[in-house]
Amino acid sequence: VLSRGAMRGVCETYMSAAQATQYAVELEQNGDGRMYHAAGERTTNNTGCALLIPSKVPKAQDEKVVYRRKDGKALGVHLTWMGRKLLVLVTHAYAGTEDTKKEEFFETVLEELYEAYRNPDVDGVFGERECIWMSDDNFIDDPLKDVVPAGKGKVCELARDAASSLARAVGATVDIYRW
Repeated sequence: VLSRGAMRGVCETYMSAAQATQYAVELEQNGDGRMYHAAGERTTNNTGCALLIPSKVPKAQDEKVVYRRKDGKALGVHLTWMGRKLLVLVTHAYAGTEDTKKEEFFETVLEELYEAYRNPDVDGVFGERECIWMSDDNFIDDPLKDVVPAGKGKVCELARDAASSLARAVGATVDIYRW
């Protein structure tokens, strides 16, 4: 996976914090790359986000985790790639039909990101970096329609609107298949 491309966002890693940390250490020790993760407080089928960066991508001085959601469903990493200062955001919204729960997820991620940038250890001001946002949004709640093009199937409207607000705040280009 790491031999192609510049970075990979992964949702549902199924790893505990200890497992994810061990894997990150092994990747770096073997010279394969780096992994940053948000594992959550317990392992469930839907827990864990990670950002994997191959060793061919030089590690920037500013490369570090700036945000980890406690349940493991969001991760924010600062890095500089090809001279561009970035926030790479990996998120995994809740599955199911509860639109308000998904809406709350995106709103909470935005609030928590604002809070993270108030930490003196986080360089810069919220929204000043370009953002690459990788996400599994679970907007389509019917598994048979989960692979259909935009405009087909029921979309969780409240969640979509909250995700759009988050995208605007972090400066991410919205390019999500089902929108």
